[in-house]
Amino acid sequence: VELLRPVSLVSPVGSCLLACFMLFSSFGLINIIMGVMVESVLISSRLNEERLIKEDDNRRLFELKVLSELFLHADADNSGAVTKEEFLVICKQPYVQQMFEDLNMSVSRTNLATRLFEVLDVDGLKEIDSKSFETRATALKREGKSLLQDKTMLLMEIRHINRRVERVEARLAELHNKLDILLKYLKVLISARGDDRSHDCELRL
Repeated sequence: VELLRPVSLVSPVGSCLLACFMLFSSFGLINIIMGVMVESVLISSRLNEERLIKEDDNRRLFELKVLSELFLHADADNSGAVTKEEFLVICKQPYVQQMFEDLNMSVSRTNLATRLFEVLDVDGLKEIDSKSFETRATALKREGKSLLQDKTMLLMEIRHINRRVERVEARLAELHNKLDILLKYLKVLISARGDDRSHDCELRL
């Protein structure tokens, strides 16, 4: 404003042109500053994304290394497969429990170790080979991480289990009713047979 005042005294048109120039210059400077800031944010975001990818790769390699070591410790007979009994035995060792804790998998109690083995043993073979052990454990951890972001899958599983439990309960109730009818029928037969025997005895007498 102080700059425009003397110019306006000499040339009002010149002051208008100078004001327009200053206005557009200010907008241009602001755009340049905003462009630099946006570019800086994009570069920082890209570097952060690359860092996260690298950390994820390192974490995956660490998990695979830990799982390989766990499998080697559990495979007591060096058969290339871990049985349920071998897995439960090795899970009683404190250092193995700590290795699983590093993977956010607790096997500190026998029921937890049993549950983990049964989850990994999807084929129900009572044993798991090295590749399946690593692949399924890694997949289990990946699914667990996804549940932290979206619990829809967890809700689906819970509702699926509830539906199965309801069907099992309905089937058990049906079987219970049929068993009651069968017992009543047997009682009638036994009673009728007893009456027949009594009648035969009376005839003999």
